[in-house]
Amino acid sequence: MSFVESISFTAAPAFLADRSLANATFEKIVALDGVLGLYQGFVEEDPNVFYIAIVWSTPNTKLSDYPDALSGLTSLTATHNQPTHYRTTLNGIIDVSVDAPATEVLSLRLKGGFEYPELDEIMKTMAKDINEGKVEGALVPCVWGPAENLSPSPEEPAGTPFLSFAGWTFSDLHRAFEKQMHGLAGSDPAYGALFMRFITIVEDIKMLHVNYKKFERSISRRAPIKMMAIIEA
Repeated sequence: MSFVESISFTAAPAFLADRSLANATFEKIVALDGVLGLYQGFVEEDPNVFYIAIVWSTPNTKLSDYPDALSGLTSLTATHNQPTHYRTTLNGIIDVSVDAPATEVLSLRLKGGFEYPELDEIMKTMAKDINEGKVEGALVPCVWGPAENLSPSPEEPAGTPFLSFAGWTFSDLHRAFEKQMHGLAGSDPAYGALFMRFITIVEDIKMLHVNYKKFERSISRRAPIKMMAIIEA
């Protein structure tokens, strides 16, 4: 499994013009205890929107525990407000999904009164061909899990947020697959019933593609002892 904090915001004009403005903040984040990786990129469908996925070693750590790093991200937003934060425990390793040329990010909300295990079983069926390596362009595995909104608003509706990540060689191949699945929902009674149940128990469905890149620490920022180890080797 993976413990992931997903952050998104509309980028400030200065950040859009000079993406290196994020480097100092990213350096602080990847140096934090427990951070296994930071992936960042703009949304294909709206290049003004920026997404970050921080992979943590434990499920309870979050960026808001480190105000200095969080304030650095806030300075990159168009409104200078706190970005949208979700924390999730995924049912698999996220690395393949965010290392892919295109990452499908699906977010939705399980309606109040419904239980997560039912959604999990539906997702297993809907993603079966992907996770068995039978879909052109899809990278195994597709991972998902229930999420917690770390930046809730007073109007936050009832229900459980949910996030899913899937890697694709091209986003157009994912769109073609989605079109195929919608066609199947109309022609295959069993799949149609499953799809109808899915849209009955969820809401606020949002699907997009992010061009994630892993942020690597600059050599000059790494601990000298590590450099000495490289020299001695």
